[in-house]
Amino acid sequence: MLQDILPRKYDNNYYADKNPSDEAVCFIFKDSYVLTGHEACEGTREIPEESASLLEKDVPAGDVFFPRYGEIKEYAAEYRYLFSIDNEEYFLITHHNGEDEPDWAAFGYSFEHYKALRHAEPKYRVFTLMTAYHLHCWYRDNSHCGRCGSGTFHDTRLRALRCPECGNLIFPRISPAVIVGVHDGTHLLMTKYNGRDYKGYALIAGFVEIGESAEAAVRREVFEEVGVQVKNVSYFASQPWGMDGGFLLGFYAELDGADRIKLDRDELSMAAWYTADEITVADDDISLTSMMIDNWKKNIAVKPEDR
Repeated sequence: MLQDILPRKYDNNYYADKNPSDEAVCFIFKDSYVLTGHEACEGTREIPEESASLLEKDVPAGDVFFPRYGEIKEYAAEYRYLFSIDNEEYFLITHHNGEDEPDWAAFGYSFEHYKALRHAEPKYRVFTLMTAYHLHCWYRDNSHCGRCGSGTFHDTRLRALRCPECGNLIFPRISPAVIVGVHDGTHLLMTKYNGRDYKGYALIAGFVEIGESAEAAVRREVFEEVGVQVKNVSYFASQPWGMDGGFLLGFYAELDGADRIKLDRDELSMAAWYTADEITVADDDISLTSMMIDNWKKNIAVKPEDR
């Protein structure tokens, strides 16, 4: 999955007083766009049709990279330490100096939508981008206190924002969600989203609601989206998903009763049962969904000779 970057080591300890060296990697965001470059390479990256989004059609084939502080420090008036990968430190540029922007193209950079880089290489840099975007959104959305409206400041010890007036302490927002592989032993329930950029196959998914366990969310989401009941809910794996500020919890659940689908067309464009032989697993090593589909096909589905 995207966070699996071994042998590299991700360190998310926060250091309030850390300053960037000229070699520090920096992220500059404009809304959903990030300043990025690509190693020289002809053509565009081949992305599996079944796992691509509409934003990923013309991603350059060369490895993605982000500016170093030494290249942009005259432009960067304020910055915030994010994390490190091995000995490489990463910073968010939170405010520029107010002058006209440099000609980024002359430096080999341009602004690209962060989701368009989902399948870029190397994978560990994509992981840093998605994690940085998660933190960027949190800083952007919490510049003022939601309780009293005062401007917030960064805590000197914790990765948290404080309100100087009412003392409100604001930690990064992480939204838990479940992904569910519903099956009857020989068939897996596959879906496609309605009205989203991503057009490939998916599994039932949804956010955990207030006062609800993850297992209860599994049962509720399955019934709401496809109208079937499940039993024997079992945890599989988890994944941080900075693209949407989420934390994904993967579960398998067995069909309990009739397999007739009642589709929630506000959420899904289709849902159907597929045997292992009918499923083509996308060449996608970044998402929990793809890992779960592949694992079901290889390790859970009942083989024809065992039926």
